Amino acid sequence: MKHMLQDEQSRHKCMDAFGFQPQNEVTGFLFAAAKERAKTVELLGGHAAAIVRDSAIMPCQFERGACRTADADGEIAPAPGEPRPTLLDLLRRLDAVEGIDRYRISSIEPDLLSHEIIEWVARQSRAFMPHFHIPLQCGSDAVLRLMGRRYDTALFADRIRMINDLLPDAFIGVDVIAGARGETPERWRESYGFIESLGITRLHVFPYSERPGTRALGLPDAVPVAERHRRVHDLTALSDARLQAFSEGQLGRVRPVLWERYRGNTLNGLTDNYLRVEAPVPGGMDPESFTNTITNVRLTAVDGETMTGEHVG
Repeated sequence: MKHMLQDEQSRHKCMDAFGFQPQNEVTGFLFAAAKERAKTVELLGGHAAAIVRDSAIMPCQFERGACRTADADGEIAPAPGEPRPTLLDLLRRLDAVEGIDRYRISSIEPDLLSHEIIEWVARQSRAFMPHFHIPLQCGSDAVLRLMGRRYDTALFADRIRMINDLLPDAFIGVDVIAGARGETPERWRESYGFIESLGITRLHVFPYSERPGTRALGLPDAVPVAERHRRVHDLTALSDARLQAFSEGQLGRVRPVLWERYRGNTLNGLTDNYLRVEAPVPGGMDPESFTNTITNVRLTAVDGETMTGEHVG
């Protein structure tokens, strides 16, 4: 089961359920569907500061006020009379909620992903997984400025290096737009070279598309559609190679897998570091009994985007 609370009605329903009122434009709602025992909850906003996935394995009664909203600077709107908490304060409170075994930080702007958050996930967190999804959009500072981004490539590279150092097995997904206006051939080569230099796991690549009425239409150096798709092809090939290398590097490792579903006698789930795994049901056991449980699995083979595993213990 997968919940994606993106539309306005779902967002306000989420807030009402836990006694929150909108104090600014909400960037990400956290842990909404645990009462339904959902395995995966995705809560997306325009500049989502945090996202929760792989939510409650057991039903959970949420503490009122544990969740606030985050503004574009990563600050959490306080209740009247309360000091202004930070995004890290919110993550710590989520980590303390009993009954939720996994959270994933996703769609977080790199300038919001502070050193303190990365270090906390690596060294102190109970339930935040070694998995980050971070939008880059382009590896050229000139194009990032045209896009109005609040970060540059130096900041982005710094965050990736810190994750690599403290969480060497972390899955790092990165969003990239190929062929945006202003991405001249020189800037494209610069962007590709920068992305290639990063220790990331996978790219989520999107061709730039024109949208009527947007400021971007006034920018110079439009990229022909055919060239946009060629750049998508090159970035996708890089992504496939990185994912393959990352998966092969996990062979022989034992990782906890949350089993989401099964077909026949084959279980299917996700490791803590976001690798899709299939494993046979142990002899004589009911596959349904594994759904929404976590077991240790040794990763034994890679087949495309799916790994094969064997149960341990």
